[in-house]
Amino acid sequence: MIQRFTGKNRLSVIWAVFLFLPLFTSCVLLSGGGGFTDEQLPQLFPAEAGIPPPVWEPLAPGIDICSFSDSSVPLTLYGARIDLKSPGLTVIMTSPPPDGTGGVSREFSGETTLEFARRTGSLLAVNASPFNAPEGMLNRPRSAIGLALYRGVSYGEPPMVPRYGALLFMEDGGARIIPRQEESLVPPETVYAAGGFYPLLENGTILPPVNRIFDSRTAAGTAASGSILYLLVAEGEYPSRSRGLTFEESAAWLLWLGAEDGLSLDGGGSSAIVVRTSGGKYEILNKLYFPFNKGHIVGNNIGFSTSRQISLNGK
Repeated sequence: MIQRFTGKNRLSVIWAVFLFLPLFTSCVLLSGGGGFTDEQLPQLFPAEAGIPPPVWEPLAPGIDICSFSDSSVPLTLYGARIDLKSPGLTVIMTSPPPDGTGGVSREFSGETTLEFARRTGSLLAVNASPFNAPEGMLNRPRSAIGLALYRGVSYGEPPMVPRYGALLFMEDGGARIIPRQEESLVPPETVYAAGGFYPLLENGTILPPVNRIFDSRTAAGTAASGSILYLLVAEGEYPSRSRGLTFEESAAWLLWLGAEDGLSLDGGGSSAIVVRTSGGKYEILNKLYFPFNKGHIVGNNIGFSTSRQISLNGK
């Protein structure tokens, strides 16, 4: 059968390209940008805007969550506070498969943050490192870019990127952010590590921004000598619903959560925060790209669980 390429057909093709093109592109450029730049669009800093402190809701012992939404900006974001020293709390990291020679493979089957949370039984999970997709975004093979450690074993794709930082989890149960991906800055007692993008905060001071791009963001922060971990996920896939954050704004919102040091993790279409409610249902809190709302298949994820669970809003 010969099908005529009518105006309606052309419109269908245009819509198909619009909907599926993001699936073929990576999460965020290695220069740290996706999103959009608008020099006239004012940034929103919670301290300057007089935004009240976050209202924390318990998800489980040692794990609290909060949110902020303002349609006039527009902006929607989510925060998590994890007491890493809370009894029974466990940190879960993507584990690379053995390579058959006693080591681990740098290339492995990726999964969405939702799939990771379900598979590992995490109560809360977020995406972590930037990644490569050697066979395209629709296929599973992934490799984490830069510094990545699992139980002390390196599986990140070299080289490390010195201008980018990393989030470390230590043997004593705490976390640490290092400003550069250098082996000399990684202590031998590091259990897990997830490389990110630019450092955002240092000792409560916002670091100079590298650009003014608004985008979906995932960021991590630490406080109380690394015993408290903060996570921030901002929506930015639909700018009319939520315009995302710049790096400088991400730092300010980490401060709002309570962080002292902060780091930008992978962002763009990869940004995702997933929680498990008391009824066992997994919920993606942030709005992801239409039509699937399941998120990118990413390189690695970080999850948290505990031996005791309490309800989230009675769900």
